[in-house]
Amino acid sequence: MVISVTIVAVIGIIGNVMTILAVLTNKLIRQNTANFFVINLAISDLIIASIICPDWIVSLIYRRSVFPQIWCTINGSIITILSLFSIFNLFVIALSRFVYVVYNKFYAKMFTRNLSLAMCVFTWILSFALYFLFNGENLYIEFHKGMLICGFPKATGKKVFILGAICIINMCLVALFYGIIFRFIVKSRMRTGNQVNPNTSVVKTFFIVFTMYTLTFMPCMIMRSSTTEPEKWTLLWQACLFVFISNSCMNPFIYSWRNKIYRQTFHKFIKCQFK
Repeated sequence: MVISVTIVAVIGIIGNVMTILAVLTNKLIRQNTANFFVINLAISDLIIASIICPDWIVSLIYRRSVFPQIWCTINGSIITILSLFSIFNLFVIALSRFVYVVYNKFYAKMFTRNLSLAMCVFTWILSFALYFLFNGENLYIEFHKGMLICGFPKATGKKVFILGAICIINMCLVALFYGIIFRFIVKSRMRTGNQVNPNTSVVKTFFIVFTMYTLTFMPCMIMRSSTTEPEKWTLLWQACLFVFISNSCMNPFIYSWRNKIYRQTFHKFIKCQFK
């Protein structure tokens, strides 16, 4: 497990740094404001790969928490905040694709460069605000004996349930948006025999990103909401957490696979051609 998490951390750090640099340095990528949200996701994944993964590796080696309680609280808070943030960010991305495909004439006004940047900042603010709103009175976070990482104790079950409900509702809304989008695309193709727009491939890319996040997030969510005792199912807890953590290194591969410009830019970075 230690080797696997280390590989995820290394790939996640390199891949997400390249993703951020690709958006910042390539004008063709920056032209699409949807890629601003790609930076947001990359920052979130980079934090997981560079902070959460190393902490978990140490805990896996020693089979206990070796850091002070304050670090456990910070570490556990980061995981929750980033989970909320990623889901809110995926919601905004789905909304932008919904407007772009279904109500295209409004897209240029609703998702300008400045408004898109404001939405990126707002998702961070909302994630922090919700976290401290539900946990401001009790920020004590225990070391989870099943996952071997800091997380919410069962005493805060109601708060965890509320935050979980918020996550599930947002994910359902995202799925609804994509359902409407793909239905609209199919109907338009039946009428015209052509695609609505060549850029609808971006919709498919973000849908894959959302699908992969859902598949990696749900096992950990289900286990966390269960009454299973951590000590009895240690391997299962750790497997679910590893699946969730592994998502931090997936998106760069998706962007490279689905987008030629990202693929070419990553190739230049690998060859140290930064101009």
